[in-house]
Amino acid sequence: MSVKIREIDFKDLNFMLSIENDKSIWRYGTNKSELSFDDAFDYIKQSKLMILNNENQRFVIEYNNTKAGLIDLYDYQWHNSSAKVGIIVLKKFRGIGIGNKSLKLLIELCENYLNINCLESKVEESNEISVRLFTSNNFKKISPENYVYKTT
Repeated sequence: MSVKIREIDFKDLNFMLSIENDKSIWRYGTNKSELSFDDAFDYIKQSKLMILNNENQRFVIEYNNTKAGLIDLYDYQWHNSSAKVGIIVLKKFRGIGIGNKSLKLLIELCENYLNINCLESKVEESNEISVRLFTSNNFKKISPENYVYKTT
């Protein structure tokens, strides 16, 4: 299985819009309204600045060279080397380990290149698959919907 994460690019604009504007997944994320083409374009433009110059960075998850989802770092806090994590894998790619591999790659990137040593994720307790994803990657439950991963 070939899974990789890469920085989002302008060629991913329609892919990002299709995910962001899918109302069936809004309950799991921070976005609760439709994203316009212009806002998505601006988001990608800002994400190219890298997280050290911006508060967030989005990556495309690829499975065998096909776009399979998105994984984000957001609310980056440079003073305590922390960020929050969000992930969405398209339905047709779920259940085969893509989310797990993507999260491992993101953790590795944070530890080895971005100097981020604390990751947080907010996951609804009813989202058992995501709870398992984060806990199996050493995220510790600190409250009913909050999980934290620390490298130190």
